[in-house]
Amino acid sequence: MKKINEELYVGGQISANDVSLLNDHGIKTIVCNRPDNEGQGQTNIDSIRQEAETHGIAVEYIPFAPLRLSMENVKNFAELLDSDKKPIFAYCLSGLRSEQIAQLAYEYREDKK
Repeated sequence: MKKINEELYVGGQISANDVSLLNDHGIKTIVCNRPDNEGQGQTNIDSIRQEAETHGIAVEYIPFAPLRLSMENVKNFAELLDSDKKPIFAYCLSGLRSEQIAQLAYEYREDKK
């Protein structure tokens, strides 16, 4: 898990078992940036969501394939950064896509000011 700032962390694919560790870390929202069925052995969003609900963690699904990030994805992520359900943990296969969308969402928020 890589800390971007006090409100955001990014990382690679998680399993339902990892949700309790995120809860222990104080995470309030999990964001999946990886499309379901992208890879073999990938835990799908429904499994993550089901486990997160038992811990009171919100789950958001903003999936995009590598090199297919849309402005709509960025705007949706920026809205999460404006929410009060922080800190946020965003994940994809390696964490790189989540870091990319976060950087663009922060820039989008600045441009709106």
